[in-house]
Formats: sequence, C-alpha cells, structure tokens
Amino acid sequence: ALGISVRPDVPLIAMCTRLTEQKGLDLVLGGALAWAGDAQFAFLGEGEARYASALERLAAEHPDRIAAVTTFHDASEHRLIGGADLVMMPSRYEPCGLTQMRAQRYGAIPVARRVGGLADTIEDGVTGFLFDQYTPAALGRALHRALGRFASPDTWRSLMRAAMSRAV
Repeated sequence: ALGISVRPDVPLIAMCTRLTEQKGLDLVLGGALAWAGDAQFAFLGEGEARYASALERLAAEHPDRIAAVTTFHDASEHRLIGGADLVMMPSRYEPCGLTQMRAQRYGAIPVARRVGGLADTIEDGVTGFLFDQYTPAALGRALHRALGRFASPDTWRSLMRAAMSRAV
C-alpha cells in the first residue's frame, strides 16, 4: 500500500505522529535510521513543512525501504501500526501518548524515549524499548536492541505477546 516491497524477514518500523519538534523527528533525521540496517520505514503524519519535506526527500532517495505519507487519517494510522513490527516514538516530551498503547495492542513494539506517558506504559525489554538521552545515537542504540530481538522469532513472539497483554 505504501509502495515499498513486502519483505517478511525485514522489520517494518513505523512512525505515526504530528510532524513537530516535540515528536523527535530531528533524531530520526539526524542519523538514527543508519542503526537499523536493512529495516524498512514508514512515516505517517502531517505538520511542519520542514519535516514533511525532509521525510519525503528520504523516501525519494530510498524508495525500496522508506515511505512517507504526509497527510493523516485515523484509518491509515491503524492500518500502518497493525502492519508494523516496531513503532518509533522518540519524543522530547510526551504527557500521555496513545500511539504506544495502540501499537502494543496490535503487537507492534514501541521504541520510545523514556518520558511521560511513554515511560509509564512501556516496560523496557518486556513490552518495548526505551532510551534516555535525546540524541540520534541513543535512539539508534534502542533500535539496534529491538532489532536484535527481532532476529530471534521465538523471542520476538514472546515480546509481542507481552506487549499485547498489557495494552489497555
């Protein structure tokens, strides 16, 4: 649906968010994707033109592994999260956050910064992966940890089940 090839052995990492500074897009655009190796990425959201343009450029440069949809519809978010393996949430701050809970319900594992509601609803290494420092490298290391677990199907299924059982 997004124009990238379906590769079941390669994780799909989604980011569904408002395209604003709060949501950590500068970390993603600052090089964190390089830590993800052969992963595919799908971005969905609307907001600031500078972020939309940067994501669209990335998708044009890597059409086989990156998709960017810079309009937002609730149904599209649910389809993307339902089809994703991981969901990135590298927020500067996040008072509550619902996306991580939706992701967990669908079995898409959140990779998030340990702030606000994200820290309250994700247990590091059990129902998702958390990082502390607001840097591309810290996000990259969290992605790397998550992808290490993805490489083991039995371990990944256990992680998905734990996340799905905790989501409310």
